[in-house]
Amino acid sequence: MRDVHYQRLIQAYHQELSSVLQKCGVDAEKIISWAIFQEQLKIYGRYGIASALLTITFMLAETSEAPRVDDLLEKNAKVSELFTSIKVNAVDRCKERLSDVLLDSIQLGYL
Repeated sequence: MRDVHYQRLIQAYHQELSSVLQKCGVDAEKIISWAIFQEQLKIYGRYGIASALLTITFMLAETSEAPRVDDLLEKNAKVSELFTSIKVNAVDRCKERLSDVLLDSIQLGYL
């Protein structure tokens, strides 16, 4: 699905960002042209990958077993503790989604 819609989604995101900047009186083309935006995706895309890994893990976690993030933050838990404390409901689906994110990220040049 990402193969079909990713580029259109990224273009729509950039267009909306530019529109909001224009409404704020900022020259969006000067600040974040399409070329600059694409460069930024290559540089900072890896942070999106980290976010996706965390999000996918939480989405597939067993509701009763999912840790409360605020509890972990209060005790200054390490990120590794967060991941090891989650029991994933559908391990195969989780592996497949995580693999897809990583493969797409390599294909798109983010990794």
